[in-house]
Amino acid sequence: KFVLLEFYDEPSKFYLDIYKRSIVGNKKLILTAITSNLADKISELFQIDRKIIEISPSGVDKSRFSKPTLNFNKVRKTIMYIWSLHSNRDIDSFILASKNVNEHDFIIIGGTKEDSKKLKAKFNLNKKSNLSFSSHQTHSQIADYYNNADILILPMTANQTHTKLYASPNKLFEYMASGKPIIASDLPSINEVVSDNHSALLFKPDDSIDLTKKIYQLVNNKKLSKKLSLNSLDLVDNYTWETKAKNMLDLIKDRKL
Repeated sequence: KFVLLEFYDEPSKFYLDIYKRSIVGNKKLILTAITSNLADKISELFQIDRKIIEISPSGVDKSRFSKPTLNFNKVRKTIMYIWSLHSNRDIDSFILASKNVNEHDFIIIGGTKEDSKKLKAKFNLNKKSNLSFSSHQTHSQIADYYNNADILILPMTANQTHTKLYASPNKLFEYMASGKPIIASDLPSINEVVSDNHSALLFKPDDSIDLTKKIYQLVNNKKLSKKLSLNSLDLVDNYTWETKAKNMLDLIKDRKL
């Protein structure tokens, strides 16, 4: 029997010897990694040929998203972040950008009410703020939020190796499937999927000033917004769960031949 082993992160030192004994010289093993940088690291750790490690990114279920409704003529834009509030998400840059761009509305969807309360206190946000919060939503509810967004922001910190090099965030593919223009952190893990000024605008990680500049670059540019939306929507067909499953099955079939 063939076994397909997929890496989502660099294995901890405790398991290195176990993995190495299982991998090296095993002709029945098919190796994949979710990013090319992670594949490079696996090759280095186990001293195996990088060419035998296939890249198999995460994905999205496109059927959850209806045809996008785009209203580029809207004067006051809705700029949205939909994800968790973990430290590697660089939510601080999003909040600081909302203070710099007070003529548009910002929404954070994710985390708990307690998380929101802490962030409001940290950044001195009051009821007059243009930034609102909504706690974590179910998959069935989230599509409505995507429909109401004009711009989607994906801020990720460069201060964590996994986030910077090895992550293949499902949220990026959700953003792409929604058909809305995206502004994301310029990280190797992100620009492996989308490219600047083509399928997204990329800003310097952990830099709220550069994020602010990218928002202003996009809010009044209908042509650019439409280009980013259409290109990312076309590109996401390469990153569905169906595509990932088919590619995995093809790897097994090719090995059997």
